[in-house]
Order: sequence, then structure tokens, then C-alpha cells
Amino acid sequence: METNEIIISPAEFKQTLTGFCGTENYYEHKATGYLKLLLTDGCKYIMEAANANWLFDEILYNQPRHEIKNLSFQVWVLWLNIINDEDKGCWVIRCEDGDHNTVLVQILIEEVDFPINEISIWVVDGVAMLPGEY
Repeated sequence: METNEIIISPAEFKQTLTGFCGTENYYEHKATGYLKLLLTDGCKYIMEAANANWLFDEILYNQPRHEIKNLSFQVWVLWLNIINDEDKGCWVIRCEDGDHNTVLVQILIEEVDFPINEISIWVVDGVAMLPGEY
């Protein structure tokens, strides 16, 4: 995976995320073949402002996994796992069931940038959304 450049400050990014409540539009995020995921306004914003196409690709590419494919409510959490005092680390993407009880998938990702250290994306019946857009 290649390094990407963030195009927004962390403070501005966090502030903008708090403003998403519901959605007015849905955007199709597709992969090769039949895979597709609908994105709300908030997720579309994340993809564009944080140059985070890779995040939604990871969510989409994991949808056919037997642990996930029949789950109508998924909680995807991205966070920076700091591994030493120099703020070096790797990103972790984890999919949990809707009750936050079971980790279904966990993926380590290096060499990407994201403006904040943690974010949750919910996938409900094939629609990726911010928790405030539910």
C-alpha cells in the first residue's frame, strides 16, 4: 500500500465530522466485480478530505468473508497502534459485530496517513456511515 497525503488538519477534520447527522445522498464505492458499498455524506467526506479511499476499499474487500457476509450491522474501527515512544506504529482496522463483543476481522496496515488516531465506521445493510448518521 502506498503512502498518501492528508489534505486537511486534524482539528478541522474532527470538527467537520461532528456535523454529520443523517445523510442526504448515497455514493457508490465499487471494486472489481460485483462488490459495492454505499457511502453516506460523512463517509464520502472522509474518503475525499483524508484521501482515505484505501479505508473503504479494505471494508469493501472484506465483505465476502464468511465471518462478515451475513452480518447486517458491522462496526469498523480504525486506530493508530503506537509501538514506541517516537510515535511510530501501524494502523489497525478491526471489524466487530454490532454488540462490540466479537472481533471478526483485524487487519494491520502500514504506510498510510490519517488525520486522527481513531474513527468508527458503521456498515448497516451495505451502507457505510458515521455513527452520528445512523
